Amino acid sequence: NGNPYSVRLTGTLEPNWVGWNFYVSVTSTQTTWDDELLFTGTTSYDGTEGIWNIFNPVTESKLYAIEWQVLEDSTTIIMNIYTGNDEAAAFEMVYTYQTPNKTVVLKNLEDETQTVIQWNAETSAGFVVSPTYNSGEQACWDENFQNMSC
Repeated sequence: NGNPYSVRLTGTLEPNWVGWNFYVSVTSTQTTWDDELLFTGTTSYDGTEGIWNIFNPVTESKLYAIEWQVLEDSTTIIMNIYTGNDEAAAFEMVYTYQTPNKTVVLKNLEDETQTVIQWNAETSAGFVVSPTYNSGEQACWDENFQNMSC
């Protein structure tokens, strides 16, 4: 909205990993942040695994922790998502890419439900299956993102 802002990213090299901190400063009619911490994290040097901790800049409380890993084939990424300071993951998200299809599976580990979204990277056609959409039945779209029968 035309308000100036700045970001600051710091990195600390450790023997086996890199530590990260991301800060934001902004002044607007809605909020004023002065070098507020939005996330911290660590990553391996090769970028194949890491952890991100995401904070609420107003309360400074941790909102989420995301633990991720890229598997050797580099077409699969697994993320475990934690809410607040919980010790157990609340969600698991698995992203895979097997030409031409991309698939995201989001598992709610608390209520044991899952959402599957798959699309063709070349045509953009795809489908979604989710307990909270279309009564849990598969819903499909075409290359123009128009609903179609599956």
